[in-house]
Amino acid sequence: MAPRTAAKREPSNDRPWKPDFAQTAHGTLNGEQLTLHNIRNTRYGAPGTPYDTVWDTRRYDLSRLRRVWFIVEPFRPSLPVVAHNLLSFEFAEDFLAFSAEARLERGESYSILRGMRGGFELAYTFGDERDFIARRTNYLDHHLYLYPLRVLPEAARALLLRLVATANDLTTQPRFYHSAFENCTSVLAKHANEVCPGAFPPFLIAQVMPGRSDKVLYDKGWLDTHLPWDEVRAAFDVKARANAAGNALEFSRVIRESIGAMGTG
Repeated sequence: MAPRTAAKREPSNDRPWKPDFAQTAHGTLNGEQLTLHNIRNTRYGAPGTPYDTVWDTRRYDLSRLRRVWFIVEPFRPSLPVVAHNLLSFEFAEDFLAFSAEARLERGESYSILRGMRGGFELAYTFGDERDFIARRTNYLDHHLYLYPLRVLPEAARALLLRLVATANDLTTQPRFYHSAFENCTSVLAKHANEVCPGAFPPFLIAQVMPGRSDKVLYDKGWLDTHLPWDEVRAAFDVKARANAAGNALEFSRVIRESIGAMGTG
């Protein structure tokens, strides 16, 4: 009798997901009006306290899209190259955050090695900034660097729509996350190349060391600052302001209060 082989694991949207990944974002476009479903809008208390995950439907007027912000979240000060990268889209009235990451099941924790072997599905998650930023600065007690990018509104629009289109695809055609080639940084580089062909090479060292991604953007002139590099991170670290803002309605304004005086323009 021939030996039995284990069935190959296929990507799926039907698993016992952690509440933070329970829903998949998807959107529709009608003229300049973008409707996004399953926007995560959770509020967090003190580190370690329980919270209820909240999902919203929101509408965004693309004609009022102003700029894009790039976010770097180092996990440990002792190893700053290990980090997570996010985006936030600034509209005249609101901010919309985006994160590509491993979609975790209940009881799972992230593993770089497992992410190399098809151990996680890929999640495209959209959310309110008071969720995506305060979760990291206040609940997880991480530093977070928030950078304005030099990106024209029409390029920002095209980038956002690329992200939404891929999120829509993932709702019916899930695929695996990969720690090097389909992660938080490589996904953003891929979509940037779709909008601005040749913006990034096929492979960046920042794909495996996301904590260096802001230096890559700085060297390309994409970070909207005139500061020398050795002053940049301290200037754009918003952890203290996010801690002070808490869950205030003006959270996004408060964490940006002094950024305009930090060499941008």
